[in-house]
Amino acid sequence: MSLAWNALTYDQMRAIVDFFESRGGCEPFYFQPYGEPVARKWTCKDWTSTADSGVWKVTAELVQSFSTVV
Repeated sequence: MSLAWNALTYDQMRAIVDFFESRGGCEPFYFQPYGEPVARKWTCKDWTSTADSGVWKVTAELVQSFSTVV
């Protein structure tokens, strides 16, 4: 699943990137995609953060996790 957060402040961007970095690309986490009835487990190995004139953007690729680890 591809996600993008646009028009972020630096602090907002850091919160998202810190979340992904703290999981190291392999620790699963729960996320509920918009319009879906329940949260599912995901991992995220690939994300980017970019800035344009002080406005930040984060993109991420989530992969559903079927591990028993939470």
